[in-house]
Amino acid sequence: MAHAQIVVPEGGILSVPPGGSLDLSCSDLVIEGAVAVSDGQLTSGGTIDIATTGELTSGSGDITLGGDWLNAGAFSAGTGTVLLIDDCGAPTATFVGNTVFHNLTLVSATGRNFIFPAGSNITVNGTLTLQGAPGQPISLSSSSGATAIINLGPAAQLVSANAIVPPTVQIGETAAGTVAIPVLGNHALVLLALLMLVVAGVRLQCSSSIPIPTRRHCNDRRHSG
Repeated sequence: MAHAQIVVPEGGILSVPPGGSLDLSCSDLVIEGAVAVSDGQLTSGGTIDIATTGELTSGSGDITLGGDWLNAGAFSAGTGTVLLIDDCGAPTATFVGNTVFHNLTLVSATGRNFIFPAGSNITVNGTLTLQGAPGQPISLSSSSGATAIINLGPAAQLVSANAIVPPTVQIGETAAGTVAIPVLGNHALVLLALLMLVVAGVRLQCSSSIPIPTRRHCNDRRHSG
């Protein structure tokens, strides 16, 4: 669905007043310059498109959109929240480009599909919230047949209700350097126990509490090789 566009040109600056709000209705926001949210609220029912020359700074404020999140520029998450909600009739929401979010919230009461890019870096360092409705769960999908990964930071948490996450979308990764500990089967455990008994028997025979001739035999065995 085509929306009107509001463009912040290269070299231009758009600032949300401290504690204030800016509602762009169903317009797409194209950022070629700089947009600062500070501790306010920025709402766009359409798409937010950060161009290669663009910069969007969240601060501690909220950014709400109803369309796609396209990031080819710079996004500073601060401690703010990016919310994707039902608005202006978009049936899907697509993420494009690398983005590190603090809080990311995906909410829908219409069973919306959120599409994540395979091969890009999407990271959430605060809280990732997936919230659908009973009988209308949201769904996540990959932009291609490859696996799309949503990385979670060390202190991040996932809150999910009425959400479908298929195998092609992975939330979080196994920590680098983690090594699986091998598990021995029953036969291997029996052999290990017998080996330990044999070693214990040899040590007992060669202990100082047994007769001298036997200890001499043990010494001969030790030096025979």
